[in-house]
Amino acid sequence: MDQLKQYFSLQEQVNHKNAEIRIIPKYNPDETEKLEQELNLLLREREIILEELAQISEGSDEIQAKFIDLFSKYYEELKYFNDKPYYPDLNQRLIIEKFLLSDIVSNLRFILTVKGSSVHPKLLPSDRKWNTEPLVSFLLKNMEDLSFTRFINLRDALEWYIKIEGEIFKEVWPITNFIDNGDD
Repeated sequence: MDQLKQYFSLQEQVNHKNAEIRIIPKYNPDETEKLEQELNLLLREREIILEELAQISEGSDEIQAKFIDLFSKYYEELKYFNDKPYYPDLNQRLIIEKFLLSDIVSNLRFILTVKGSSVHPKLLPSDRKWNTEPLVSFLLKNMEDLSFTRFINLRDALEWYIKIEGEIFKEVWPITNFIDNGDD
């Protein structure tokens, strides 16, 4: 699992370096070549780790099972609110907009990097109504997809995580909104 932690650390460095490349040359054009060399070095290191992950099969089945379990738990938590006079809190009582969606991604990453760990999400109640259908559909679709998929190695698990992270922020986030329930 150390390779997965290394991958995420390198990915954060790559993201940071990409930001530097976009900003710093405007103020210091001489830095461009140096920054691009540093980025290329990080990308090569990341590719080596991906190749290593493709060779490790131990734990990939367990990660897949934990992903299915996590989605199932979120689904059950959302279903719990169906017959209640309140709703699951999309922000989870934080000022971070739609924190619940970020929390799902964070929990998936935790499962990836801490082998054998289970996550037990507990959704908080709120009086703010929101359209849970996109999230419920997302969870059900991915539970089904996972049940027909097999992670051969840790790279498969990582690539699935990356796909899900993109989907939740590009597809689910924009259409998961609060609904005015006339209480204001």
